[in-house]
Amino acid sequence: MRVRWINDGMPEVHLLREAIDTTIFHGALYPEVRTITHLHGGFTPPQFDGLPLAWSDPGAAEAGPDYNPDDFIYRNDQQACSLWYHDHAMAITRLNVLCGAGGLLHHQG
Repeated sequence: MRVRWINDGMPEVHLLREAIDTTIFHGALYPEVRTITHLHGGFTPPQFDGLPLAWSDPGAAEAGPDYNPDDFIYRNDQQACSLWYHDHAMAITRLNVLCGAGGLLHHQG
């Protein structure tokens, strides 16, 4: 399965701005609004796994060091199941998921 995740149409200011962790991680400051999609339960190659440093801001003007602009390829050779996907961006995952950045993918097998 091929998926193109597009981080667009997001607000410039995060809905939960007051709860954002402003700590500096790995010597980098992150934009307030950023995201990357991580899929739980799939047979996912590392470059498509939505690692925390693979985030981008809306329009990908800024991106983390592991950002991959390509389509994500998910293998389609496992048994039927329900998989969960969610935002996985460094230091903001909990807030993005609380705002609704997550969902289910029903894999038919």
